[in-house]
Amino acid sequence: MDSSASTNPAAPEPPPPPTLESADEPLRLHAQLLACVRESVVASDLEGRILYWGPGAERMYGYKTAEVLLKPYRNFAGAIDPPDEATFRRELLARGYWEGQHLQKRRNGQTFWTETHISVFTDDQGQPAGFVGIDRDISGHKQAEEKLRINLERLQDIAANIPGAIYQLQTGRTGALEVPYMSSGCEALFERSVAEMDFTGLLFDRMHVGDHALFEHSLAAAAQKLERWSLEFRIALPDGRTKWLRASANPRKLASGAILWNGVLLDVTRLKEAEEARRESEERFRLLVKNSSDVIAVLDAAGALKYVSPAEEPFSGFRAEDLIGKSFRDVIHPDDLARTLQAFQDTVAQPDRPHRIECRHVHKTQSWIPVEIVGQSFLSEPAVKGVIVSVRDVSERQQAEGEKARQLDELRRWYAATLGREGRISELKREVNVRARRLGEPIPYPSAEEPAP
Repeated sequence: MDSSASTNPAAPEPPPPPTLESADEPLRLHAQLLACVRESVVASDLEGRILYWGPGAERMYGYKTAEVLLKPYRNFAGAIDPPDEATFRRELLARGYWEGQHLQKRRNGQTFWTETHISVFTDDQGQPAGFVGIDRDISGHKQAEEKLRINLERLQDIAANIPGAIYQLQTGRTGALEVPYMSSGCEALFERSVAEMDFTGLLFDRMHVGDHALFEHSLAAAAQKLERWSLEFRIALPDGRTKWLRASANPRKLASGAILWNGVLLDVTRLKEAEEARRESEERFRLLVKNSSDVIAVLDAAGALKYVSPAEEPFSGFRAEDLIGKSFRDVIHPDDLARTLQAFQDTVAQPDRPHRIECRHVHKTQSWIPVEIVGQSFLSEPAVKGVIVSVRDVSERQQAEGEKARQLDELRRWYAATLGREGRISELKREVNVRARRLGEPIPYPSAEEPAP
């Protein structure tokens, strides 16, 4: 025996690299079948050298099969941010498969997302022989997800910043009600934190007992016709106060037969309080007008009568409804019309103060009533949108003023006559005194001017 051979044994030759011809027959069969698959299908040996590069891989990555065979997989279809390759391969062999998403790059430099499934295949002895990876381009799906995420964030931001709360209300076939969703705005409405809330229980348990029946009836009626629903109702707050809410929603019938309501819940407490204050004010005004002896009327900007109080009939003989729609020009004496019209125009132009005028108002008997009219413009006030005037009969006042003037005139005449008489008497006394002095007689009517001698 050659000692050199015994002392220097030749090193074993490394195995030749795998070829398609040396691949197992099952692998070749699988390759033929997988060529029909549109997804990227790639097979590699345990060292990551490509054994199969399907048509789908050519389309997805832009490399032809001849360019990649027996070359490292990571050079052509590797993730942009791959995990540690040795660790990943060890875990893959231990588990037998891997599923996940990768950001990858095409030949032209374009990046895209794939959904990847990697499985370990074995040889005839059941030993791991390599890996088969299937990549599906999910770029469109990822873009849709991103758009959905952006839209969701936008909607959440809108929902958090609008007044009130956005909610979902669901009604089942049995009539049961649920509140599956309510935005964070509900905290301000119910004055409780979201963590404390059971939306369904909170809504119905806190609802005023007097509004339960109306809520259920109106919702059922809207559900039957699948029409928009709206309702105002009261809730009790933790401190015992009452708050008014307005719920509105649009229905959508689900495949299950249930109805899903998407709506908005608003706090309308201040609005209700303002409405109540306005109602009370209107009631006070109504009582004031009803019991006033003066005629109260409302005119539009053109001078047409929109409202006339009941005092009109005993005042002029006309029923209030007979004058509605007529112009004030129809009831004013022609000789007073020009200055009355000017006073009305001044009232419209100067709404900051009332305006007053005296004129004559027609009576149903075609006689004329002296009146005092005081008006002020409220055309800019939504609740009025008109000029409010008060019409008062001043006949008695004018008669009294006339009688007073007559009496004053008589007094002036009497006074003048008295002064005349007294002046004549003074003259006669002076004349008597002069004659007495001439006759040497004592002065009978001494005065400061003519003292007795």
